[in-house]
Amino acid sequence: AWRCGKRSAFPTSPHPRQRQQTKVKRGVTLTFHLVQKTGLVTHSTVITDNGPNNGYAYWATPISISTLFQYEINPDLTNSTSTFSTNQWGACGFISWANLNAQTQRHEFNSSTQSHYSHYTGSLSSHNPGDFVEQQIAPPGADLGAFATNTGNGLTSRFNEIFADTDLEPFAVNESESGTFLGNINYSPYATCP
Repeated sequence: AWRCGKRSAFPTSPHPRQRQQTKVKRGVTLTFHLVQKTGLVTHSTVITDNGPNNGYAYWATPISISTLFQYEINPDLTNSTSTFSTNQWGACGFISWANLNAQTQRHEFNSSTQSHYSHYTGSLSSHNPGDFVEQQIAPPGADLGAFATNTGNGLTSRFNEIFADTDLEPFAVNESESGTFLGNINYSPYATCP
């Protein structure tokens, strides 16, 4: 499950009794768990019905895969009365506070094309870890430990793609969604504007 909008540190949710992999990068947390017991994969199922699929293994119980998109915006930007915000003039070559606040939100999450969130959701759709796991089949006699390792490696590869895509920079916070420059950001020590 994913969620957007939590403004806090980027926590993970460890499960110490499970073999797990958690990757955190740029506010995206991706975790998957392959539960094992003394070397044997307990979530894969081997078909034993003497039919044409006899001996094939697959992931009958869904592997726990969770994703979470988080971002953090400095409170000085969201507070229109902060010293930083009141020095975003909207004149003299500087972006206005309203534009900077709106474009920062657009840059992080509030755009279907020019945000880290849109890059994240697009990549999650293209590299869907659940779809990958559902497609994994081990032939009769396969090493189930290797089956779990190969599945884990495939998930890691997909997660790395999601991280890389999420890291792609949308237009800057002092540009519009179409890339139009809206003015410089007035940082401390603040320039004055007559």
